[in-house]
Amino acid sequence: FNDGEKSQRIWTITKQAPDRYSGRAADVVGTAQGTVKGNVLNWQYVLQVPYKGSTINVNFDDWMYLMNDKVLLNKAIMSKWGFKVGEVVITFEKL
Repeated sequence: FNDGEKSQRIWTITKQAPDRYSGRAADVVGTAQGTVKGNVLNWQYVLQVPYKGSTINVNFDDWMYLMNDKVLLNKAIMSKWGFKVGEVVITFEKL
């Protein structure tokens, strides 16, 4: 991240139907659900986020846009109790 923080999340993703996926990761509560339309994936899940020496569960609504065969743009809206608490924009580049 811009502030120097580093993060790693390893997903196990399963195709459920031609346009639907589910996924699991160590810090995800339950199972993530995703739907693909064209070059866009909408991925929704609950993430355990570190907070004051503990964790809190935050809802994530990720929108991933495949820009070309090497670049993915990810915009995630984070919410708690229905209120937006943050937003993350990340670019992934395939090397």
